[in-house]
Amino acid sequence: MRQYAITQEDARKAFIYDPSSGVLTWRTRDDVGRSWNARFAGKSAGCATKDGYLRVKLKGVRLLVHQMIWLLLFGYVPDEIDHQDQNKSNNRLANLRDVTRLENARNHTMQRNNSSGHTGVYWDVSRGLWRVFIYVGKRQKHLGHFSDFEKAVSVRVAANDHLDFHQNHGRRKAA
Repeated sequence: MRQYAITQEDARKAFIYDPSSGVLTWRTRDDVGRSWNARFAGKSAGCATKDGYLRVKLKGVRLLVHQMIWLLLFGYVPDEIDHQDQNKSNNRLANLRDVTRLENARNHTMQRNNSSGHTGVYWDVSRGLWRVFIYVGKRQKHLGHFSDFEKAVSVRVAANDHLDFHQNHGRRKAA
């Protein structure tokens, strides 16, 4: 859990949050001038970052919008917040969860360079077989070589289930 120079009370004075839409909105504030309120009050808070998250600044502290939402609702900012549907701008409360780094890593999208269409399954040219692997912590665990692609995929899916990977792990990123 991280400590910041802003409190839950600061967040409550600055924002309104709609958990069903996931939108964080600026409140009309007494601690800023009328021109600020005319420009921002009642409007969605947050600017998009290069990596697809929304970021907001309050009292000189920059937080991602999902972190600000967590502070607003629960009074703290966890080390990791997972967007279960892997959409970085979907800040609906039902989509957010406080997780460990390991749990968050178990809900990643498929890498762009994946050519097999399944995370942890690739064609091993030297053996002429499908190689299956999974990461357990920071270590890669070899699950076998298979001539049948479907068998290779089923072994990886079973490993995902056994190690409690999120059901969305390995999905292709939405276009």
